[in-house]
Amino acid sequence: MGLSDVSAILWRERQLLDTLGFKLKEEHLLLLAGEQQWLARATMEVAEVLEAIKAAELSRALETEELVMEFGLDPLPTLDDLANAMPVPWRQTFSEHKAGLLDALKKIDEIAELNRSILTRHLSAIAETLSMLGQTTGASYERDGTPNSAPIPPRLVDAPA
Repeated sequence: MGLSDVSAILWRERQLLDTLGFKLKEEHLLLLAGEQQWLARATMEVAEVLEAIKAAELSRALETEELVMEFGLDPLPTLDDLANAMPVPWRQTFSEHKAGLLDALKKIDEIAELNRSILTRHLSAIAETLSMLGQTTGASYERDGTPNSAPIPPRLVDAPA
């Protein structure tokens, strides 16, 4: 195992990130279309891709350990560290992998943020509707995942929103 194996794993990770972006886009389109019946399935598919990404990252870490010893690198090198330590033909390959991974992650962050925004609006609409009915929403969560169970004060249905 060696440079070509690590490069192959990096290609696999890039493909998986592309698939993750696609699955998140599917979720996005389902959210926009109001097709809630498919959201659980889409979310499950996202989780499956995330598990595959974790497995690929583990494989890369194991393969990188061999390169660390072979090239005398510090433990847990970055892709820049790897690229800079590689012979000339591999240096560009590893730099391109880094650029491709960063590009894929940027796209994933953008679509994930859009999905969070849509879900937040949906939850706010549900909370407002429950509030108008004189109910509280019970437990909800802040953006960082911490619980927020503050009740929403009831409003009259004919009061301005």
